[in-house]
Parts: sequence; structure tokens; C-alpha cells
Amino acid sequence: MITTRNFYRTRIFVTNDVRPATGPQKTRKISVIQDRNRATLAHFGGILGIIPSAAVFYVSRNNAPFAEQEAREAMNFTLLPSIALVALWVVSFLPGMGNIAMVLGALVWLFMAIASLRAGIEVNRGEPYSYRINPRLLDRFYSTENAESAES
Repeated sequence: MITTRNFYRTRIFVTNDVRPATGPQKTRKISVIQDRNRATLAHFGGILGIIPSAAVFYVSRNNAPFAEQEAREAMNFTLLPSIALVALWVVSFLPGMGNIAMVLGALVWLFMAIASLRAGIEVNRGEPYSYRINPRLLDRFYSTENAESAES
């Protein structure tokens, strides 16, 4: 496993499994292939919105570091477009706004789907992916330091 600094965060590249085989383990560790598959699923799930990446993040929280990192990246990216899609859906019920909201919603979904597919393909190769446009809203409110102190 090789780490680099990217956007002020440590990124994990999956090359081989370097986790210790012995010692006390609170959670069951998973293989590198399963870790990569979960990370890929988190990005491909961006086609459906924020829910699939949030589910992968929840399941992979303490036993799959690469999947956790990539699910967090996917959640940060899909949060804003998912909110925009829900808002456009609500606006589409207003008289005279339905056609405009449908077109804008389709464009937002198409952007989110294409970016998620590109990210999923990159992550399936075992390389971390950072979206070009990612406001990282979740990182402002939920950091790993807060999560570790809450679990203690």
C-alpha cells in the first residue's frame, strides 16, 4: 500500500495487502479485491444518487480502508447533485416550471452519471479518484478525527 498527499488528504493506492495477519482485530478484514470492488460499487452507485455510496461507506467503515476512502469521495461528490435533483423534482410540480426543471434535472443526472462512471472505472484499476468538481461538504461536518473520538 502506497500513500500520497492529494488535496491535503492522504490517499490510499491498493497494490497489495499490508495489514497485519495477527493481533487483536475488532472487525473482520476483507481482501484487497473485495475492498476494490466495494470502492468501485460506491462510485458506480453515484448513478442512483448518494444512497449507494452512503451504504458502502457505512458497511466498509472500519474494515476496508480503500472502500471507505472512495465511498466518502463518492458521497461528497453526489451530495450536491442529489440535493439539486430533489429540488428540481419539487420545482417541476409548479405550473409552467415542469419542462425547465425536467431538462435541468436530466442534465444534472447526466453529469453525475458520467462522472461516476469515469470514477468507477479508475477505482476498479486500484487507483484512487478525485472528482474535478467536489465541494467536499461532508468533510466539513464529519471528519475521521470526530468519528474516532466518538467511537472511543
